[in-house]
Amino acid sequence: MEQQFSEKIRPFYDMVCRSSGLTLTKFNEKFDMICSSADERCPIRYLFLMAITRTQEYANAESIRIEDNQTCYMMIGTTGMAWLSESAREPDGNVYNYVVGPVYFSHISVGSIRTRLDQLGISGQMRRIVIQEIQRTPIVPIDHFYEYGMMLHYALTGTYIPVDDIVLISDTGDELEYDTERHATSSYVYESRLQHFVEEGNIIFEDASWRMCISEQIARLSGNNLVDKVRKAVETDIVLASRAAIRGGLSPETSLTLAEDYQERVSCAKTIPRLVAQDREIWETFARKVHDVRSRIGISPEISKCIDYMELHIGEKLDLQRLASALGYSDYYLSRKFRAEVGQSIRDYAIERKVEAAKNYLRSTSLNINEVAERLGFVSPSYFGSVFRRHTGLSPSEYRKNGD
Repeated sequence: MEQQFSEKIRPFYDMVCRSSGLTLTKFNEKFDMICSSADERCPIRYLFLMAITRTQEYANAESIRIEDNQTCYMMIGTTGMAWLSESAREPDGNVYNYVVGPVYFSHISVGSIRTRLDQLGISGQMRRIVIQEIQRTPIVPIDHFYEYGMMLHYALTGTYIPVDDIVLISDTGDELEYDTERHATSSYVYESRLQHFVEEGNIIFEDASWRMCISEQIARLSGNNLVDKVRKAVETDIVLASRAAIRGGLSPETSLTLAEDYQERVSCAKTIPRLVAQDREIWETFARKVHDVRSRIGISPEISKCIDYMELHIGEKLDLQRLASALGYSDYYLSRKFRAEVGQSIRDYAIERKVEAAKNYLRSTSLNINEVAERLGFVSPSYFGSVFRRHTGLSPSEYRKNGD
């Protein structure tokens, strides 16, 4: 029934669904199935309705937003299956709902699924079919699934939706049990790899390990208050990355100060995409800090201390006399020695580090431009903007929109 997909959704179907083995289904306003890429024997409509039956928030929101085409939903149903859903009015005047899924973010235990089916009163042949389909459901990292939501929205509306604007609705009730042996093994392996990368200061970040690690964590935490549970998982990663960095040679003071900064950022994050982005940045940043320490070949202990001091006080306006005094040197001696060993002035180095810190704030926090400038000790937002553009070629707002 794939031929009934509209032309505007075809590129999304060809590039995303076919290449990733995902199912795309088209429903009318009453959720009668119009067409689907699923196998004809797959009860895709039944599975989706089972996911949204208890999700009254979705039904209410959809009836309000169905005209403006501004909302994409990610739903996690009672069996832990995740779906993307968005509606659009087509040239025939009717409103259709396009649904991508189901997927899992990790391996859920069959025993846990059977318990949920019991709670839903599903038995007999339909129960066997549902369990069979669940076992065939693809595993997709959560950050990839959010990206698919952004692409679905663009395909239907022609407009960009920030990842934080994808509405998450979770109706899994109590936490699902996951495949304990599989999860324990894979989670340990992924976390060990990430910690090893930090300890070694390896800036060639292993993206696959991080994606699987965060997806395993989120799948394990499925249930009510999902955002708060993901936040706790990211806070745990801060501790693990900080300890790995200390083992790798980063000073405890620097590592703990950085950890405190990330704890503050994570506590302010309100969405899973924001938390996921911060988690990735945490591992990358600690690895880079260790790399920087290990790369200080030919750097004297005095200048190494100077660099550490600037990192710890990155939010303050650079005061050369205060810096030199804190290290027990004259500003003239410190300036000459720093340039001789690092190859640039203390001021230029400090500005570069502030710009790098600003990039992190713009990527992974919702702080406005003025707040970022203030946190990093710039005398004014306009000066911050000019410095940032000089180093990156973009204004802070352009960088936030476009990323790297």
